[in-house]
Amino acid sequence: MRITLAAVVFCSCVAMAQDGIMRYQFAGTELIAIHDTDTSMPVSIFLQDSAALKAAGVHADQRVASSVNVFVLRFADRVVLVDSGNGVGKGTLLDKLVQLNIKPADVTDVLLTHIHPDHIGGLVNGITAVFAHAAIHVAKAEADHWRQQDYPADALNQRFFAAYADRITTFAPGAQFWGELRAHDAAGHTPGHTSFRLGRLWFIGDTVHGAALQFPNPAICARYDMDRDQAIAVRRAIMADAARDGALIIGAHLPFPGIGSVRAGRHDGVAFQYLPYAGSRAD
Repeated sequence: MRITLAAVVFCSCVAMAQDGIMRYQFAGTELIAIHDTDTSMPVSIFLQDSAALKAAGVHADQRVASSVNVFVLRFADRVVLVDSGNGVGKGTLLDKLVQLNIKPADVTDVLLTHIHPDHIGGLVNGITAVFAHAAIHVAKAEADHWRQQDYPADALNQRFFAAYADRITTFAPGAQFWGELRAHDAAGHTPGHTSFRLGRLWFIGDTVHGAALQFPNPAICARYDMDRDQAIAVRRAIMADAARDGALIIGAHLPFPGIGSVRAGRHDGVAFQYLPYAGSRAD
């Protein structure tokens, strides 16, 4: 599959929201996108050999637009984080929550798409739980995998599991949370990688790392995908289902605010197109 440069939007073309916060209202639920960390990814994370680079029509020294995004869902009686970003010293989640008048103690729940540093880093400050009253929800397969690893005492994962030891609850694919919010198996990136769906809002975690490359060709993997074949199958399925169902996909590494729709490719060599959401913001 050939991807021409015309089909690829690199990071220099992405406009950032000035305050790093975007608020939306969907059927009575407030969705807040928070820009935790500015980032972009070198093409070499996705494509290493010259043949693959040539087929994609890109150069090894180019960078692909990305981001680290955290999302807040506000229900009548709950404040829910979807992932937590990089954490103190690198991420800006806590500063953004202050701007939103959300105290750490106000957060009731955290949904984890998976246990990687840029998703759990915001949960701890040293050895202390940042969100002292929050329940942490993570897929059982994900928690089991990372608990079995041998960590140094000061490793982030070790500190995370210790800080929230009695407040980590695990679930199986298909688990239903508040209202119609449901967990879906999206394993491949990690063993228990999970997407969450609330109506037409689909939180896809790390299904996509580099939108400019992976929507046109879902077979391109970031080197972070642990099971490449499974990750490709999940990526294709989510993109196809989102295009068919008119879903809004919400991604941790989609260029901020990380919300958009998917359209089947309109010309040869392009499997899907990503269309950033242009809907109105909440006041």
